[in-house]
Amino acid sequence: MDEEKLKRFNEEQPNSTPRMEMLIVMEYLKEYAYDKEHATTQAEIIKFANEKYNTNIRRDRVGQILIHLEQISNDMPELLPFTIKSIDYNKIKKYYVPQRMFKESDIVDIVSSLDSNDYLVKSKANLLANKFLDVAANKAIHDRIIKKIQKRGHKTVKVDDESLSKRQLFLDAADNQTRIVFKIKSLRRTSFSSPLPDDVRKEARINPDYTFWGFAVKTVQPAEEPKPVIYLDQYQIALITSFDNIDITDIESLSHWNEEALSYPLVGEYTNIEDWIKDHYKGLDGRTIDITLKVTTNDATWFNKFKASFKKHWKRELEYHIVDREVPFMIRNKEGQVERKVEIAHDAVFTVTTNKEAFEHWYIDEGNFDRAVVLSPKWMNDYYLAERVRRYARRLNKYGEGFLYQVNRKVREKPEENKENDSKTQTN
Repeated sequence: MDEEKLKRFNEEQPNSTPRMEMLIVMEYLKEYAYDKEHATTQAEIIKFANEKYNTNIRRDRVGQILIHLEQISNDMPELLPFTIKSIDYNKIKKYYVPQRMFKESDIVDIVSSLDSNDYLVKSKANLLANKFLDVAANKAIHDRIIKKIQKRGHKTVKVDDESLSKRQLFLDAADNQTRIVFKIKSLRRTSFSSPLPDDVRKEARINPDYTFWGFAVKTVQPAEEPKPVIYLDQYQIALITSFDNIDITDIESLSHWNEEALSYPLVGEYTNIEDWIKDHYKGLDGRTIDITLKVTTNDATWFNKFKASFKKHWKRELEYHIVDREVPFMIRNKEGQVERKVEIAHDAVFTVTTNKEAFEHWYIDEGNFDRAVVLSPKWMNDYYLAERVRRYARRLNKYGEGFLYQVNRKVREKPEENKENDSKTQTN
């Protein structure tokens, strides 16, 4: 910058004094004139300007600024970070700021979201909340806002400091378009936009110290826990996993790549990461399978909630057909004898075409395994439920009171028709 321009920036600019006076008046209104009881007088503003900024403001100038601000607040409120009102007091006007840039309900929503943000430890959430309250809300309503926030439900689980540090490290790398060096603990818990090269996958499976490197792209949050998206630029493949499934060992300094946005092109079926993520969580990427399930419709209220939940997750209406099922039960009649009764249950049978991970997210992570029964393929019941049955039995035996449970397994005998088919196959 040449000397003439530099001199201009160091000189006092025209009309600097009235601009400074207006800013001082605005600060006083925002900080001290926060309700009718604290409506300001011109004398109080003049004293504040002298004591804090060593600036003398004429009384008539203060009056002109206050009238001007009230007019702007009434005619063009979007230009000010607060509203300004006046009250008549002994033939003079006193001014105050009843509301800043956010409505009270908005402030409650924003501060509540800070408290439930699982990226933040409690102390950090409180610090940010207090900073935001100081800027967004008048002191007079702080206590009222805090009481409203306390009435709201919050997430009680917070990430530990180690997990928080890992996430923050990842997000910093994503903001700076920086490549990270990392290890993947389990490839089974990792989804790729295209298959890794065979030699890489094989080596990564047998070598726990195998190291990947790639760009931290973003996080996605399909459920409670956010997940990192990483771009392996060496292979032009993206991956999604969980933070507890990776160990970040280093950050590469690549400052020359920070100047323009990277595009992260992909090989294979998808050309960009956003399209892949969208299809991935709809279960439309990779190898898909047809899974047929049933749920009861006897409780209409519950079934309507299930349909709404299904539509929210899969982005389509639940299409089903009804199959009747007999449900036997025993009752005691008037003579005291036990009788067998039968009720008819109406099951909604439907099919989901999806990939394994997307199905697991809906069926296991969202708890639908407790509501929906897999009819086919039958092996999915063994895969998803067997370990849970054993785990629940162990829990009951350890923490229960009434009974001890045993879980025994034996190989199913094949139906007769299957045995005949096997016999014919061996004969041929």
